[in-house]
Amino acid sequence: MILAKNSGNRVDQVIAAWPQRQFQWGVTDCCAFCNFVLEQTVGYRYLPVYQSSAEAEQIIAEHGSLPNAVDAYLGFPRCDVEALTAGDVCYCEILGNEGIGIMMSDGRVAIVFEASGLRALSSDFIVYGWKIAWG
Repeated sequence: MILAKNSGNRVDQVIAAWPQRQFQWGVTDCCAFCNFVLEQTVGYRYLPVYQSSAEAEQIIAEHGSLPNAVDAYLGFPRCDVEALTAGDVCYCEILGNEGIGIMMSDGRVAIVFEASGLRALSSDFIVYGWKIAWG
C-alpha cells in the first residue's frame, strides 16, 4: 500500500482500496485504475475499456498519443500542473514509461505501471494534468 491507512482524504482512501493484483491490460492498468478512482469519487468512468495491449495501443494511435486520447475521453482541458489537486488526472513520464494516474492529497501521483504495479510518483514526473469536475 502506498498510503497511510489513517488518511482522512476521500481520494486517498479510494486509492488505498485499489486491489493489488497482477498487471492485466484493461483490468489493472493505469486506465482501469483511473476509472476505478473516478467512479468511486465522482461517479463516472470517463476512460475507455479495453481487453488487451493491442486494443489500448489502437485507442492511443487513433488519437496520436496517450495525452491526446485522455483529452478526448475526459472532455476537460489540460491545466497547469501547479493547479492540480487530489483527485485530478495526471499524465506522467518516467524512465521511458508513460501512464496516467491520480493526484493524491500529499501532491504525489498514484499510478499503475506494468513492471511495478501501483506506486507513488513525485509530482516532478507530471507532464500534463486535467482538473476533474467535482460534484
